[in-house]
Amino acid sequence: MPLINGITIPSYRCPSSTTPDKYTSSNNGGAIEMFTSYSGTSGAYDGTSGSPTNKVPFTSVATNGCCDSGGDGVTLASGLLYANSSANMKDCTDGTSNTFLVHEESDHLRDANGIKVTGAFGAITSQGPHGWTMGTGNANVGLAYGDRIFNCSTIRYNINQRGMSNSGTAGTGENAGSNIPMSSQHVGGAHALLADGSVRFLSQNMSINTLLRLAVASDNDTIGDF
Repeated sequence: MPLINGITIPSYRCPSSTTPDKYTSSNNGGAIEMFTSYSGTSGAYDGTSGSPTNKVPFTSVATNGCCDSGGDGVTLASGLLYANSSANMKDCTDGTSNTFLVHEESDHLRDANGIKVTGAFGAITSQGPHGWTMGTGNANVGLAYGDRIFNCSTIRYNINQRGMSNSGTAGTGENAGSNIPMSSQHVGGAHALLADGSVRFLSQNMSINTLLRLAVASDNDTIGDF
């Protein structure tokens, strides 16, 4: 990891991010890594099994695609960037302008009073303790603690959701939550990179159903204007 030790890649961070620039210590081969501001979108979860947001078009992911991964939250493969993914644009049957690939995660978790919630690693993000270079080591997610999914999130909460805590079962634990909310310090919302290459600012007042649909690649439910 010497090539990335102490390095900050400006395009990987939002200038308004409240998270630390770097970890204070290394949990990845001795390198002090940066906190990035963006997370891959692996799908969406609305709290029910068998719902359209839980459909799994990509057969490389096992156990019905809906997995409680060792108390780290719910991990799905209904988006385009999921654990060990091999999706391409033809799998995005909802249309590339109706599905986002990457979403902003540039603010701390916040409790009901808007106070930041931190853990042992400086900030609670989908990176967990190991940084932006960490992935997952198992093709079949949801089988054991070692199946934690780093740097990808399954959308479960509203943008800039309040009332969060360091909770594994809620998917917002520090090591490593699968359901860290989209967030930013921008007024009123956060950014998403759509599969068509455009960047859109999504309002935090958007209905949760619309947000979940945008995170799913092939539920055959296009959104239109949003």
